[in-house]
Amino acid sequence: MPTAMIDHLEVNYVTRGSGPALLMLAPGGFDATMEKWATAGVWKGMQPLESLSRDFSVIAYDRRELGIRKAFVLGGGMGCSVATAFAARFPEATQALILHWPVGGYRWKLNGGDRLARHMRFARENGLAGVVKRAHAAKSFWQDPRPDPGLR
Repeated sequence: MPTAMIDHLEVNYVTRGSGPALLMLAPGGFDATMEKWATAGVWKGMQPLESLSRDFSVIAYDRRELGIRKAFVLGGGMGCSVATAFAARFPEATQALILHWPVGGYRWKLNGGDRLARHMRFARENGLAGVVKRAHAAKSFWQDPRPDPGLR
């Protein structure tokens, strides 16, 4: 898989297809990865990277410095806020926004706050060793917030 060094970080990315550029920002919140386009929620089984590459030059997941002058920008889930922020910051580079399943609002904030409180309580009661042990269950923060405050 190709990688790019961005701000001293190695970032995985993929490009496929031809046509207008479509920058895809993965769904999945803090553990968003390219694989979420094939494994998360409604995207499961849809194979959007493959199907959209028939009509677009698909770029996933790297979000910066790809040398593209203008792209359609697709965000899923929490990726909608990133896509919107990208469009606000770089309107000249945004052909159009495609926002699927945007999250947020008051109830989302309450649920996120509750999950963070559960993580903090678990960390206080079990210490770092308990958090690390629980993290090996490999569930996402939204499924089990106890091992991870969502900072992976």
